[in-house]
Parts: sequence; C-alpha cells; structure tokens
Amino acid sequence: MAISGYSHPKCYLGFTNDCSSDITREHYISNSLLKLLEQRNTVKITGLRWIEKQTFKLISRNSLTAHILCTKHNNGLHNLDIEMLRFFKAVEQIEETLKRLGKTHGYLEFSLDGHKIERWLIKLSCAIIASNQIPGADQIVVKPECYDYLISSSAMPRNWGLYFSGESRQFDASIDISLRHACGELKALDFSVHNFVHTHLVLGQPDNPLAWGTDRPHNLVFRSTTSRVDHNIELNWIVDRGELAVFYTRIDSTDKPPPNRDPWMNVK
Repeated sequence: MAISGYSHPKCYLGFTNDCSSDITREHYISNSLLKLLEQRNTVKITGLRWIEKQTFKLISRNSLTAHILCTKHNNGLHNLDIEMLRFFKAVEQIEETLKRLGKTHGYLEFSLDGHKIERWLIKLSCAIIASNQIPGADQIVVKPECYDYLISSSAMPRNWGLYFSGESRQFDASIDISLRHACGELKALDFSVHNFVHTHLVLGQPDNPLAWGTDRPHNLVFRSTTSRVDHNIELNWIVDRGELAVFYTRIDSTDKPPPNRDPWMNVK
C-alpha cells in the first residue's frame, strides 16, 4: 500500500507520514478483550492515572477510549487485537476445563504468534501514553526500536520483549496495568489479565533477565492437581525456543480470597 504522505496530529504514529485523514475513537485496551472481561456492563481495572493506587474500579467499557490512532493505522494493527483475544480466550477455555474436577476431559492445545502478542503489548503501552493514562505521560518517550517492531515486525534486541511470571495467583476477571519509566523513557510494561497470566514487556537490556520471569517461552503449560492431563498454549517465535516452558498448576476452587492477597484486590 502506498505511503499517504500525511501525518495526523492526533495519531501517535503520525511520525510515519502514512496516516489517513480520519481519526478513530480507539479503545486503548482492545475492545474485544474488554468485552471478554465485561461483567454487568463494567470492567474491573487498576493501574490508570485516574484510579487511586491499590484500588480496582468497575469501569464502563466505552469510557476507556481516546482519539489516538488514525483509521489507517488502527486498521493496520487490528490483527494484533485478534491474536491477543485468541490468547485470552484460550486461557479461559483451559481454566473452564480444569474447573471440571473429577470429570474426563480432552487435551487442549493452542498455537499462537508470540510476536503479535508482544507487539500488541507495545501497542497498549503507546496507547496508554498517548491517551495520558499515567502521570507525566507527555514526558515519556517510546524508543524507536519499539515503534519499528510495532509497525514492521523488525527484530527486537536480545533480552527485550515478553516475559512470563509463573507465580501463584487467583483467577479473576480483571485487568492490571503498570508502566515503568525512568529518565523520560519507557522501560517496561507489567500486564495481568484475570490476575493469573502475568506478563512483563521489557523494553531495554535488563540487569537480571531471570528476575522478570521466563523470556519468550515456547510453551505455557496448564495443569491441575486433580488431573493427569496437561493443556498447552504454544507461542511461536522466529527464533526457535525449544522446550522452554512456563508451568501453571490449578490447585483448587474457592469463593474466598487467598490468604496472601492484599484486601484491596478483592473488590467485586
């Protein structure tokens, strides 16, 4: 497709000089993901500028929008929204299967594009900054490498990118977002959906990569203490990740919050 030669002043990708003249009212968190998590017409979310720290708010999905992308760029990045939705639908399907304690169920396996999920997280970071959802957003610079990867899938530097934490968490329909920045530059995004699959997008060379979790695993393996069947989400990368995996074990079902969880996280 030909370069338009136009830079829309409200599009955060306007520097490409490849915008359309129309601006969209974009959900800075994908609308399809918000729909997946919506309960009683609200989404449970924390981490935005106007939400008090250590507080979840129940927010209308349609209030989480801003004019931050032109129509051309919005449409061009839509495939990333689709892949991220596929990912969390897979997580939900596995969770529902593992909940059927004592019942026979088949093996579930999903194959997804790890790079698209990574690029979606960059898109989310850019959207959060462009829509001024964190304090001092207008002073935070996104590195050129991030924009290059978002737009053209160019290679990311070594140890940059997606990390998964396999820590114990309680499944919960919520979104938790935190951007890390220093010296006016975006450094990382912490992102959790369902309070279960916790990811870190590292946008720089970490001093200790292992402290962030597992870098670009090939497999996310979900299991239960009551079943011998493991379920798998395969993440595909350009560079073969071999058998590198993160394991999640479902322990039990309960209506009570876990004892090690902060009370502020338990809002319904």
